[in-house]
Amino acid sequence: MRRYFVVRGGQTLSRQFQPPVRILLVALYSERHPAIGESHALAILGGCLETKLGSQIEVELVDLYAVQGDRRKILLDTIKEFQPHILGISTTYGSYEFLEDVYPDIQKVRVANPSLTVFGGPLATYVPRQFLEEIDPSAIVVIGEGDDAIVKITQKVLERSPVDTSIPNLIFFMDGQMLKTQRACINLHTLPMPKRKLSGEIFSMGGQVFLESSRGCSWGRCTFCNRGLIDLDNGEPWRRCTVERVVSDLKELQGRGVTEATFADEDFIGGDIQSAWYWFSNLFQACRDIKANLHYYVSVRPKSIYSAKWSNNELNISNKLWNMLRQFGVRKAFLGIESASESQLQRYGKSMEPEEAIGAIQMVRQSGMDNDIGFIIFDPLCTLNEIRENINFIKTQGIVGAISAVDNELRIHEGSRYLSLLRLEENKRGIQLFERPFCKSTLTYKPLCAYPTVRTLIEEVRVWREGWHRM
Repeated sequence: MRRYFVVRGGQTLSRQFQPPVRILLVALYSERHPAIGESHALAILGGCLETKLGSQIEVELVDLYAVQGDRRKILLDTIKEFQPHILGISTTYGSYEFLEDVYPDIQKVRVANPSLTVFGGPLATYVPRQFLEEIDPSAIVVIGEGDDAIVKITQKVLERSPVDTSIPNLIFFMDGQMLKTQRACINLHTLPMPKRKLSGEIFSMGGQVFLESSRGCSWGRCTFCNRGLIDLDNGEPWRRCTVERVVSDLKELQGRGVTEATFADEDFIGGDIQSAWYWFSNLFQACRDIKANLHYYVSVRPKSIYSAKWSNNELNISNKLWNMLRQFGVRKAFLGIESASESQLQRYGKSMEPEEAIGAIQMVRQSGMDNDIGFIIFDPLCTLNEIRENINFIKTQGIVGAISAVDNELRIHEGSRYLSLLRLEENKRGIQLFERPFCKSTLTYKPLCAYPTVRTLIEEVRVWREGWHRM
């Protein structure tokens, strides 16, 4: 028997275990906010662990999206049977109440073999204190990218050493003090292949399967978005994977019977159209033997497709790129247009003109792909005139069928710039513009309205939406 040491509640505890170190990675699920496919983070982290630590560890993945039956019971039974030394929990949107309810029972089934808990994912990233103070003060929270962090945490366990501040992207308690380590982006050029154990099964269930060719956003300044790496002092927010890794992942997916996949990239093209053309040309050439058998869905910044400031040469490159992507297998592109009102676009921090949105829509259409358009007509500060501008744009461009939800209201996220804007407007206007507190499971505040006429309209829309959802 060997012994290992982990930080729990500010104390260094020794525990016996039989190697290899067992690691269970779990993605939670919410019935109120159901996922549309796999939790790609499990595949990514599992691949990092197995590639870098090999036979020293045993990794199991549990994606509650793919579980049939009583998810709570299945999760508890799996933990009880596997008895992980490290339990990694991905806190997906909508899952906080489920975790809050099930975690005491998770701890009970681990009594015979105590282990370290590591929380990650969007909820833990943006409200880490909530997880440490309300769920488990002895846990470790990973903020943002956990690819390197989970490997280094496991190495500490293997070395029988305490987790310390040398590991990036962590928050944890030590000696009663909450410590936050340095933030960092990982190097995508050395990112291992994902562990694709669950992808074929999830695809056969009708769920979306994800892969990535880049991370981050080349713009990263939208006021309503809290996904930008805005707290980083080092590293590039937007980075591209190697062509070789993407090709290998596509071949793996094809081998598992996957014929449709979604690129999880927030910014599929990036901020430089010429660099994009070079990278995708290399990908296209490397995928000649598989491109016809796989179809893809991508998300794109409209201004990465069409910019009013581009030269004719750049516009031609973009046109050629989208024609090539159609041949590659891209069948639908999501465009985050969000608004066609200049004043609302400015408030959203979009740095885009309505004419550029039109250019992006036309570019994708001309390539023969379908559009899926993100639009946020209503926000707490919107006016009737802005609503009219958006409706006129939607009608003129004939895109009502492509918009994911024409009745969308802006989600006010904890930590977003838009929330700061609303706080300023509340002080200036002397009115309340959002309800407190925020929802722990979605990190959002319920929006209110600055203008009575808009408030009446939105209330009617909400009644219609509720009735529609019931149907």
